[in-house]
Amino acid sequence: MFPKFSAILCIASSLAASAAEQPIRLFILAGDELVLEQGLIDGRTDGEFDAFFPNSVETEGEKKKHANAAVHEGAWSATADYDAMEPLVTGLVELGDQRTRQIRQGQRGREPVPYTPFPEAAMRDGHTTVVRGWVEVPYDGHYEFFAGEGESAFNVTEVDGVEAYRREPGQEEATVTPVRLAPGGRHAFRTVFFGTPGHAFRIPLLDKPGALDTAVANRPEFGFLKNADGTWASREDVVLFDAHPIHNNTESIGRHLAVGDPAYGGRRERGMIGVEQTLGHALGDHFDEPVMLLRFGTHHPMHFRRGSRSLAHDYLPPSSGGEGVEDAQWDIIHFNWGIWDIAYRDPKPNDRWHSCVIHGTLTTPLDVFEENLRELVAKMKATGATLVWGNITPVHPETPGRKAEDPGRYNAVAAEIMKENGVRITDFHAESIRQGYPKAPDVHSTGNLAPKAVEGLEAALASLENPGTPLPRILLIGDSITGSYQNAVTDHFEGRAEVYKNPGNAQHTATGLEHIDEWLDPATYLLSGQEYMELVNGVKKTFADMDRYFPGYDGQPVELGGLFWFHGIADASSGRMAPQYAKHLPNLIADLRRELDAPDLPVVVSAIGWEGTHVGPVREAQLAVGDSIGRAAAVDTRPFFTGPERSPGGHAVLYHQNAGDFLDIGAAMGRSMIGLFEKPARAASGDGDER
Repeated sequence: MFPKFSAILCIASSLAASAAEQPIRLFILAGDELVLEQGLIDGRTDGEFDAFFPNSVETEGEKKKHANAAVHEGAWSATADYDAMEPLVTGLVELGDQRTRQIRQGQRGREPVPYTPFPEAAMRDGHTTVVRGWVEVPYDGHYEFFAGEGESAFNVTEVDGVEAYRREPGQEEATVTPVRLAPGGRHAFRTVFFGTPGHAFRIPLLDKPGALDTAVANRPEFGFLKNADGTWASREDVVLFDAHPIHNNTESIGRHLAVGDPAYGGRRERGMIGVEQTLGHALGDHFDEPVMLLRFGTHHPMHFRRGSRSLAHDYLPPSSGGEGVEDAQWDIIHFNWGIWDIAYRDPKPNDRWHSCVIHGTLTTPLDVFEENLRELVAKMKATGATLVWGNITPVHPETPGRKAEDPGRYNAVAAEIMKENGVRITDFHAESIRQGYPKAPDVHSTGNLAPKAVEGLEAALASLENPGTPLPRILLIGDSITGSYQNAVTDHFEGRAEVYKNPGNAQHTATGLEHIDEWLDPATYLLSGQEYMELVNGVKKTFADMDRYFPGYDGQPVELGGLFWFHGIADASSGRMAPQYAKHLPNLIADLRRELDAPDLPVVVSAIGWEGTHVGPVREAQLAVGDSIGRAAAVDTRPFFTGPERSPGGHAVLYHQNAGDFLDIGAAMGRSMIGLFEKPARAASGDGDER
């Protein structure tokens, strides 16, 4: 798919013969979700709280979310002793966020549940309400108490006898004093309202265990992650680039190492960090040259049947595959081009990936698009497969580098070609409009195309007279929009058809002509897993187009520094796949070294730290790397696995979102890689956790 990898390195070196800049050291960070940001940053919770109780100890029949309200005659007085005074009336009152319930069984929607109210006298003028109760907290830490909102925010609140909140009438901002609380018992609180009482109580935790905020505050060795003014630090000499075509579905340029998770394709930031932080700093501190972390991994929701990317299937290396290749053929090919063809690109060399209608040049003029598409259809038709064309989705009038009228023009030409060749059409353009898209100036603002793709493929599958055995094979060819429905299509046909996608991004029709012969060869897919192909493709593509992915690239040489492998969620969850890890992992490393023309490539494998029924064989295979493979080291992450009690929460396989765990693991990975450079003949040894 690309020039021989050693040739790319030679080209890069020659490009920089006259360049003053130092070479770039590129390190691959690959695996499953574990290589992505999974550790929580913000140590402050939102304050939503429901562990209010009317008694100091658990009592049979007590109501959670409730406390004791006492109403006294007379307006609030600073000199009154409300603990000694006899109340006019008392009763239980509900506190915290208002509960909701389903509107009606079998119907969507929820409605608020009325609060257990204050006594009626509490709402009258000339009365003072005092609320007394107890709270249970989930973590040891510092908490703030915010009692009431609006008029009820004027009150004084004590916790365990210490004033935590005060806002007197006329006071613009409340005085809030954090209190240290611990789990394992109940803490008394008392709120005296100066006027109208309220149900709203929020109790944010300021230093959630395991959050990055907390880790940096409590562990001086991580102080470098913050600047003197308290903002998060970044560094210009380390670049993080996400090469996975689904995770970075817009092929966004790499970014300088900074705290936080990048949001691609309109996704929201999750407020997380991962091993990239301390790993990037360790490499940046050790090497004089700029460092690039080429990361390859994608999120895969835990509830999906296929789970995370496995080594036994998705990352299966060629040395472990190869069955049934000789007679393999495609039953259905679903293909899509166009959204890249209609892009206007800036012709200046350093801006050739930027979109601009005014100053840019159209990537593929309409007559060239027709010529290219005819040739592509002819090649695909020659395979004997049933062809399905997914037409071009609409674009927003304000989308950079595109004209809103072009999808219609190009689709009309494509429709004629498909009609002439008997190719089925999936009308993504009409489907996207039907769903009310595009809603934003982003080519990925298309709506959910998966059901429409499935509909077209189901019809094609039903039309097959002699489908392949044991299962028919479906090939998807396309760009990141195809990637948006790839997983859903794969899951839909689970057990009924094998679904594959061309490695990487098919981009425009000229890219398709360059690679179509390789994409149509079933051996490309059956000799290895989809993720393996995507990984190799991503690395080679990055080297070939560094000016696109490395900020400020100026032709300097690029040296492949090493491979970090952090992986194991799916394989360690399967009794079938776990025992195979010992075979596949060495094969993966050997095949990547061969594919990348780097026989002595340093490799660091992080061994998974949680426990489970099938974890043992996977971890043992990972730890054995340091002894069985030349110039490789293993990092045992078990000493860094904190556990749920002192972590933000979430799945054990994601280290319960503990940012401190990921900081420790990233630092250990960096030490191990540096050790391999210092002792290239054998694996590095660390502090007892690295082999």
